[in-house]
Amino acid sequence: MLFEEIFLEKADLQKFQMFRVLKSAGTNSFTINDISEQLHLSYQQTYNTFQDLLQDMQTMNPQLDSTLNRHELLSQHTFKTSLERYRLFLLEQSLVFQFIDYLVQEAAPSVSEFCEQHFVSKSTLLRKSAALKRFMLQYSLRFSYTDLKIVGDECNIRYFLFIVYWIGFHGMRWPLHHFSESSLQQSLTTVNTPANDTILTLQKRLLLGIMRVRITNGYLIHNNNLFKILTAHNPSFEQLSLPTELFNYLSARNRQRETEFFFFAQFSLITSATTTQQRAHQLTAYLTEQKSPLWQLTVELLGNLSTTYKTKLTVTNEPTLTYNILRLLMTTTALQGNYPKVIDFYQPDLTSYTQTQLYQYILAFLSRTTVTQNAAQLYHHREQLATYLCYLLQPKLHHFEDHQMVRIWLVAENNDRLTDELQRFLKFLKIAQVMQPPAQPTDADLILSTIDTQAPLIQQMATTGIPILHWNLEAHDTNFFQLYTEIKTLYMAKQTTTRSN
Repeated sequence: MLFEEIFLEKADLQKFQMFRVLKSAGTNSFTINDISEQLHLSYQQTYNTFQDLLQDMQTMNPQLDSTLNRHELLSQHTFKTSLERYRLFLLEQSLVFQFIDYLVQEAAPSVSEFCEQHFVSKSTLLRKSAALKRFMLQYSLRFSYTDLKIVGDECNIRYFLFIVYWIGFHGMRWPLHHFSESSLQQSLTTVNTPANDTILTLQKRLLLGIMRVRITNGYLIHNNNLFKILTAHNPSFEQLSLPTELFNYLSARNRQRETEFFFFAQFSLITSATTTQQRAHQLTAYLTEQKSPLWQLTVELLGNLSTTYKTKLTVTNEPTLTYNILRLLMTTTALQGNYPKVIDFYQPDLTSYTQTQLYQYILAFLSRTTVTQNAAQLYHHREQLATYLCYLLQPKLHHFEDHQMVRIWLVAENNDRLTDELQRFLKFLKIAQVMQPPAQPTDADLILSTIDTQAPLIQQMATTGIPILHWNLEAHDTNFFQLYTEIKTLYMAKQTTTRSN
């Protein structure tokens, strides 16, 4: 994941990747050689990394018995620490993260003071933070070292910091130093947060905390006209009243701007599966009533796709998809360009979508006169938008890109219920397609067989060069995970081939 690549040094990244392997399904039988192959390291590098990892695990869990034999230590059951907790452990030791954290939370930060505190030179800091600087440039954000700060649009800065702290700490611990999480509890009550929505509670606390830090250090929102597309004549916004202790020394105008930012970010940045339908209904009802151009464009886009591809892809049938599209269009319009998104830290390379027919269709749609006249920001950023829209739409339209799916020739019984679970698994796996006659096994990307691969007829199939995977009729969860991993590997290879062509 890009998040770790940005913040962790090479040795820590290798430990984290090894820990991810050890925590994955079906790793009880792994050896040092197995892990070295997965991580593309030498045996000695893998052994040394494992010893360093073991030291970290003992630091986090002093009860860990390091006298176990190596086979038992190389097991997902040995280490009780979660992947997220280990990421946070490494993150808090990361020089790059400590730099960001210091820059954000100190009232008067300076490069020289930070370097003295951490016993590093400025050149070392610049070298180790190079990947972070490159990443931030896509949002027009950069560091100023003379007067140490992040330079760029304040909305983008807050979105970026929210995502970094959210992924890093993920509700496990409060990341801000100068006030407690509990001190914001009354603020949450004021902004009407559902008591049973844990994600919403955690994210709103974090957002209010980041706002408080930025405001305290003198970084304010200066253009509240950006948020009028969501706040104008909106009863929900008019009922919102942020607690005065957040910014009791601000002017009425600045307080209004900060309130509008928080309201907008609740729909743009904050997400929770528990209340998605409720929030989607609230947003679409408002935009419909206001006859928003963004709502009209979303209806037209899905309607045209539904007609073109002969599918029931409408705002009525796909409320969550509609909500996510509206969030993308709304935020691009308000923040006037590319803005930080959680997906950027997980799946940074979406360029393969630009090779699809869907991308070309959406690009043409965003170039129409109705878009240029009514939503100029969308037109100006149509290429980035088309890529992200493909990302959102592809799971719903995957069967229209059949050449990219993994085609599976299934050699299996169909009696009783021995293979029912397998067939259901393949049916709902969006990147796979079970082939049916008149297709031939030679057209497949993978042959999945309940017959042993050494059987004569299966050996004959093997001469075609198509990968063959044996499936045990008494399959366990580990077998399903391994099958998914094999299919995903083939799928990614096809995506790479499509992109290179």
